[in-house]
Amino acid sequence: MEVPHHFFRIITPPQNHNTRLMLPRSFVNDWRHQFGDTVQVTAYDGIIVTIRLEKDNGRIYFADGWEQFFDHHNLQDAHVLVFEYNENSTFNMTIFDHFGLEVTYDSDVPEEYNASHTDNLAFEITLTPHHNSHREIDIPRQFSRYHLPRGVRSIQIHDSLHHDWELATNLRLNGLIRRITIGWADFFREKVLQMGDTCVFELLNSEPPTFIVYKKDHVGESLTRL
Repeated sequence: MEVPHHFFRIITPPQNHNTRLMLPRSFVNDWRHQFGDTVQVTAYDGIIVTIRLEKDNGRIYFADGWEQFFDHHNLQDAHVLVFEYNENSTFNMTIFDHFGLEVTYDSDVPEEYNASHTDNLAFEITLTPHHNSHREIDIPRQFSRYHLPRGVRSIQIHDSLHHDWELATNLRLNGLIRRITIGWADFFREKVLQMGDTCVFELLNSEPPTFIVYKKDHVGESLTRL
């Protein structure tokens, strides 16, 4: 009888699947002899993450590294994760939503979110009067969805003078951050920003969301930290 290479897990809140994930005991019994201290998991975007295995009373969990993998793929309650074991401690993971449809959102995440002159995740905003951007600014929806925690009422900007600015946020109904509001006008004024300026927000930490902000020159070739 062929040994199964697949198993699935459903994301449910009580099981804390965002911090660690238990592998099925029957699967572990079949493949335990191949497992070391870590495994590698690959999902929709080709990112390969090394995850430490935690062993507890006969159970094996994905532990250190799993939370970052969980957040990067924006996993949500009722998502179904199907794992294919390729042996040699490597897995492929396919994600299905609560309708049973495969989640493939790599095309929804623009490339500039992963680069934009920085090593960290970042997004750009060009300040225009039409968007009232001297008082508040929108955070791109896809950036918020994939890279920021839900339900957060404020973000921080760590400026070039090592001062931390705390700015309030406005949320969508699903808890995603929609825009930066109270406090942005003070930052705008203090940093002598003008309409037409392009700002690059580089994400340092996601919890709490902390950014460094740069202003692009008008040629777009250099950045000045604000």
